[in-house]
Amino acid sequence: MLHARIRLVLLLVSGLLCGLAINTLLMTSARILWILALLVSENGHWFALLTLILLAVAVRSGSLGTWTGRVALVLMATGLALFATPIVQAAGTEAKWRKEFDETFGTLSGQPWFRWSKLVSIPIEIPKFERITFRARDGATIAYDLYRGDGVGKRPVVVVVHGGGWDSGDSSQLPELNLILNHAGYSVASIDYRLAPGAKWPVQRHDVEDSILDMKAKAEELQLDMSGVYVLGRSAGGQIAGALAFIDPPVCIKGLIAFYAPTDLTFGYEISEEDHWLLPRLLIRQLMGGEPMAVKENYRTASLIENVSAVSPPTLLLHGRPDSLTWFKHSERLDTRLRAAGVKSYFLDLPWGHHGFDYFVNGPGGQISRSAVLAFVESQKSRCVVVENSSSQ
Repeated sequence: MLHARIRLVLLLVSGLLCGLAINTLLMTSARILWILALLVSENGHWFALLTLILLAVAVRSGSLGTWTGRVALVLMATGLALFATPIVQAAGTEAKWRKEFDETFGTLSGQPWFRWSKLVSIPIEIPKFERITFRARDGATIAYDLYRGDGVGKRPVVVVVHGGGWDSGDSSQLPELNLILNHAGYSVASIDYRLAPGAKWPVQRHDVEDSILDMKAKAEELQLDMSGVYVLGRSAGGQIAGALAFIDPPVCIKGLIAFYAPTDLTFGYEISEEDHWLLPRLLIRQLMGGEPMAVKENYRTASLIENVSAVSPPTLLLHGRPDSLTWFKHSERLDTRLRAAGVKSYFLDLPWGHHGFDYFVNGPGGQISRSAVLAFVESQKSRCVVVENSSSQ
C-alpha cells in the first residue's frame, strides 16, 4: 500500500511539473497562465532540478517498473526537455545574435551574452538612488530616481521609462538593470510620469521630456553628461520612450532601447480583443482620449512606426515570440520600417520570451537582454558628438 501511494504521488507531481513546463510553449490570453509561463520559461533550471530530484526518488523507490512509474517517467522526461528549451536556445543562439548585432552596429562583441553559471546567481545588492523632483511645463510636480554611475566626472545617462499599460507602474520597476548599467559607468534616471486616464497623451511624453530638461539644467550638480542620452522603455514605457526619441527630442538621442513595446497604437487597437483580461482597447482609449478615428493626431504622434525618418536614432528592439500582451509584430514591423529608412536597427527576437522576460535578470531572457543593452549603449557612445559636429541634429 505504501509503495502504491508513493507511485501515485510521483505520478501526480510529475504531471504537475510537466503541466507547468507546457506553459513555456503557450501564447496564452489568461493572466495566471502568462505569469506561470514567464516564471517557468525564465527559471526552467530550478524546475528541471526539482524534476531530477523527483526522478532520483522514483529510481530509489523502484517505482519505474510499474505502469504508473513508466507514465511518470515520460512526464518527467517531457518536463525536463521543456524546462531546458529556453536555456538551450539562449546558449545555442547567442553567438548568432552577437554576429547580427555586430554587423548592424559595426561593433565586435568579445564577451558571450549568456553564461550557464549565472543561472544560479541570485542578485543581492540593493541599488541606491536619490529622488529628484521638479516642476513640469504645466506646473505639475514630477519626479525621477537617479542612480549614479560608477566613475568620476560626468557620466553618460540612460533614461528609463517604466511600463504598466499607461495607467499603472512607477519608477521603482526592475532596478537590477539600473545597477548593472551603474557598474558599467552609466547614470540611470528612472522617470515617474503622470498616468492615464487622469493624464491624456501627450502628457506622458512631455513629462519625460521635462525630466530630461531638468537633468540638463542640473548637469553640473548631478555630474551628468547631457550632450546626448539613451532612452530605454519597457512595454508602455517603450512606446513613450520611442515617441520622444523619434519626434523632436529635447536633447540628442544616442539610442532607443524598447522592450516588448506597442509601436503602432492604431494597429494595436485594431488587433486587440475588447474582452482580453488586460483590456488593451480600454487602456489605449483612456490614454489617447478616444478611438483611432476620433483622435487621429494623438494616435499618429503616439505611434513610433508613423514617425520613423532617416534621422531616427539607432534602435534596439527586444521582444519575445510568444508574448501575449504585446504581439511581437509590433517590434518586427518597426524594425522593418527603420531599416527601410536607413536607420541602424536590431530586433532581438527571443523564441521563448514572454512579456516581462527581463524581470529575472539572471534567467536566459535577462542575461541575453542585459548583455545586448550593454553592448548597444557602448556601441553608440560617440554618436551625439558626431551628430553635433555635422549639425545633422
